[in-house]
Amino acid sequence: MAIALTLPDQLLLLSLNDSDGSFEASSIYLSHSLIGAGLAELMLNGHISIENKTLISVNNEHITSISHPFLAQFHAELQLKWEGKKTKSILQHFVRFYAKYQKMTLDHLIALGVLEEVNRKILWVFNSKKYPEKNSLPENLLRSHLKRVVSGIEQLTERDICLFKFLKSSGLLKQFKPEEKKLRSFQKEIEQLIEQTPISPSFKTLLKEIEDNIITAIVMITVVT
Repeated sequence: MAIALTLPDQLLLLSLNDSDGSFEASSIYLSHSLIGAGLAELMLNGHISIENKTLISVNNEHITSISHPFLAQFHAELQLKWEGKKTKSILQHFVRFYAKYQKMTLDHLIALGVLEEVNRKILWVFNSKKYPEKNSLPENLLRSHLKRVVSGIEQLTERDICLFKFLKSSGLLKQFKPEEKKLRSFQKEIEQLIEQTPISPSFKTLLKEIEDNIITAIVMITVVT
């Protein structure tokens, strides 16, 4: 039986080096993308509604179906005080707690038997946690699906669009680039493919806001340094 992966699961799985379990994306990019993936996953499953860059409602129906620890807590916190707030403010607030939500998602993947946690020494002194793969099948199936989408064999879905956007925002899209193509032209092809695929205005706006927040974060860091 195939393991069902959420967008946060898929994003983190594709951001890890399969052999040594280290992250291949900067936390600056990945933090915004992970929180965005959480919002998108809740939207895809009808748990929240976003319109005009605003969280309109948090739906309590089928709340017991949210078994993912990150998504369950995220949903509860959004319900507590974020209805009626702008998604930009939501992204900027929850990015500050990225490490906690990242760990919850990693622990979920460990519980599913997809990853394992190992402690390694840096300079023989400092402990460093790594998350190598324990079961490569879920990631292999995901990669195979995305490559078939890129080649036109399978149809692009709204979920795929979200994941491709998060991968691009995190600097991880290059892993799906055919060897004969340059990264810039490949990214342009993906953007054109996305533009040709119908997607709700709410998702389109959310994905644009995530990209804008990452750019803003990079500019701020550059100015400070």
